[in-house]
Amino acid sequence: MVDAVVSFVVERLGNLLIEQVVFLRGVEDDVLWLRDKLEYLVCFLKDAEEKQDVDNRMRKWISDMRDVAYEAEDIVDDFIL
Repeated sequence: MVDAVVSFVVERLGNLLIEQVVFLRGVEDDVLWLRDKLEYLVCFLKDAEEKQDVDNRMRKWISDMRDVAYEAEDIVDDFIL
């Protein structure tokens, strides 16, 4: 579930980069860096979700990451608009 949210944000960032490349001069590397880090986070989240049933800290962390992903999605949406 959480990895789906983060995956969606990663996809949106990739699309944003492709669609807005003319307007993103100077930040292309930053967007690519962020996308790469989010893809790494998706892999970690898949492992974390398997452990959340036995580890309350993992459950809390996953919940926090979900909130961060939603906030990132809102920021990307605001930028696109």
